[in-house]
Amino acid sequence: MKVLYITPFVPHKNIDHAGGYFLYKYLKNMSEQIQVSVLSVENEQNLFAKSNESDWLDINLVRSKKQKDNKFTKIYNAYFNPLDMPSWQIKALKNKIVTDSEFFNSFDIIEVHFSQLLPLARVLKQHTNRPLVSFEHDVYFESVIRRVEQASFSNEKIIRILQNFKVKRIETGILNMTDYVFAFSKKDIDTLSSAGVTTLKSYLSPAIEIPNQISDTSNENKNITFVGAMQRPENYEAAIWFLEEVWDEIVKSDSNVKFYVVGANPPKKLLNYASENVIITGFVEDLDEYYKEASIIVAPLLTGAGVKFKVVQALSYGLPVVTTPVGAEGIVNENNTSVFAEISFDKEKIKTKILALLQDKELRRYYGENSRKWIEDNYNFEKNTISKAIDIYSSIKEKGMKL
Repeated sequence: MKVLYITPFVPHKNIDHAGGYFLYKYLKNMSEQIQVSVLSVENEQNLFAKSNESDWLDINLVRSKKQKDNKFTKIYNAYFNPLDMPSWQIKALKNKIVTDSEFFNSFDIIEVHFSQLLPLARVLKQHTNRPLVSFEHDVYFESVIRRVEQASFSNEKIIRILQNFKVKRIETGILNMTDYVFAFSKKDIDTLSSAGVTTLKSYLSPAIEIPNQISDTSNENKNITFVGAMQRPENYEAAIWFLEEVWDEIVKSDSNVKFYVVGANPPKKLLNYASENVIITGFVEDLDEYYKEASIIVAPLLTGAGVKFKVVQALSYGLPVVTTPVGAEGIVNENNTSVFAEISFDKEKIKTKILALLQDKELRRYYGENSRKWIEDNYNFEKNTISKAIDIYSSIKEKGMKL
């Protein structure tokens, strides 16, 4: 079986964000059972990936002329093209589809990753005759709604408001043009169904490395750790919110407590908070040491949508996790108080739970053991993702599912 995966970026072993890590593991494991090809745009990052991963992955890059959108273009695209992919990249990929349908028809299935590339579905349906799968890494219209709710009045809020007018209708409408939809949680599947998506759907497990050795929650460290790609607004804004609304009371209670913000490309507005007790690492080669040295993981997310891979990874290390309903989304519901130490937007509840965890090793151990067991019971990447997806591919191919 030959499958073409269309994605904004080509994954590679050292990619520094969760979506890329999933795609790397997904395609790597898929390549052991089927023929895997990737289509993306040519840029510096994708050329780097091609030079490092071509021994196992067939990588096809489309040349495109990068353009910098001005304020008017951003406002125009927010309303008319609200899925937030640079228009010049979409144009290059659409041109490839229109001018080289033979390439696309040489595959058994085409799978489009990330909501931002959904506009390609219309063109693929017009110019190819292959079954089309969409992989929703998150429900994009949910993310836009949350950004509108949280943003202070600014040009960004205006753009998000304009997006919000049409994004749900466009996202769900295009998904109904596809032959199958993958997502990362039952919650996302239910959200799409409630929004009117009638296409067949299934959820797959995120890719996580379940460590053989869990973290020692009884150690003397007093490290509170937040892990995420810090160039993403939902992550750096969450870190800043925690620092401004929660941190002062925590550090006043114990001057030995440290807050580690771990992730690539933190913006200057976040770097300004760095101090003796607030360590902002930037990109790190290996997250393992930061998880193993942590006493508590926080994920104080206010925006975003979908399953947060780094939250699932923290649970796999047997660590107590304090998060918000956004951080726990798609993993457990808000009333589950055994897997997560705290799920709340209330800063007072978050402070209280963190202080209790810092003072009580047994409480940390209790939540850590529960989180690890829950991961072991619920996450099996080979069974719940690779084998499941290939079975669905086979069904699509055999039934000849075409619109």
